[in-house]
Amino acid sequence: DDADEDDENSYGFIDLTPDDLAQPGFIGDTMTLESSHVLASSHRSERTYSNDKGYFTIAEVVQAIIKFELVDRPKCSPYGCIDESHIYFEGLEPNEMNDAFTIAWSAM
Repeated sequence: DDADEDDENSYGFIDLTPDDLAQPGFIGDTMTLESSHVLASSHRSERTYSNDKGYFTIAEVVQAIIKFELVDRPKCSPYGCIDESHIYFEGLEPNEMNDAFTIAWSAM
């Protein structure tokens, strides 16, 4: 369908509308993000984001990820962890204790 093709950019991604971004993207009153790479505990990052509506919109999840990455990514070296080539969001993965999420990125 030509209409669907018009919504996709050259990388095959679909632009989200304001209505799309207002939809629930994470269910819960808190969302905790933590470093996905193995670093000394003094260099690891963990941030908890809270709200009182029981979910985070897609736009709020994106903003939390951006804020977290601005803190966490500079702590990394290009060997063995996320670097500037890992820019494609793959999802949030629960940690072993299921009390926080790491951000999955790929370099494609």
